[in-house]
Amino acid sequence: MDVDFLFQLIAANQGGGAGLVGSFDVVVTGGPPLNWDFANSFPSPQVGDVLIGVGASDSTNIGAVAYNVGTLVATKHDTISSTSPGHAFISAVWDGVNTRITSQGSVSSGIAFYVGWSFGLFRGGDGLAIRSPGASSGASGLPNPPTLTGCTPGSLIVACGALDDDAITDAGAPPGYELVTQRSGGVATSMMAWKIAESVTEDPGAFTSGQGTDDWRATTLEIPLA
Repeated sequence: MDVDFLFQLIAANQGGGAGLVGSFDVVVTGGPPLNWDFANSFPSPQVGDVLIGVGASDSTNIGAVAYNVGTLVATKHDTISSTSPGHAFISAVWDGVNTRITSQGSVSSGIAFYVGWSFGLFRGGDGLAIRSPGASSGASGLPNPPTLTGCTPGSLIVACGALDDDAITDAGAPPGYELVTQRSGGVATSMMAWKIAESVTEDPGAFTSGQGTDDWRATTLEIPLA
């Protein structure tokens, strides 16, 4: 796997309450759509930390592959197969031993097949009890994650989006959310934002950008407090 990455450790949240402790993004240009040892990106993970990943590709159907080939099993939160865009919303809980996630499939040659991944590492939540209403989609505009009901105030809400055809660099979080990270993989872009739930119904609203509008997929995840 050839990668180009940007890593940011959010030190202010280390050892504190529930929330985001780090972010990472990567472009996959060959090999499996994902073959990543996240210990190289997050040097001080704790047992029970929750990893959320958003992948986007113009022409690689990353939603159709399994993410349990490696030593750490990842759960997919959207099972729709698509290349408009190719997308995957996944989560994994660190078990204290295994740190690598490997997928099936392969990335073909050409920029349209590249996969852009955005990752956030969250602490203080129950990664085995993540809730999602499924995925929303649109043919224009920016990813607009769906409304999630039955939330518990104080839990962690993660908005996830994948945008087709546009390699944007100015993604903005939905209102009231903090952008975790974004990454364009060739000609598609993944993006993620988060907040602390304030009510039983969370409707993130759309991500923002002045650079792109196209087909998109999105989801909203609730990570209950541990």
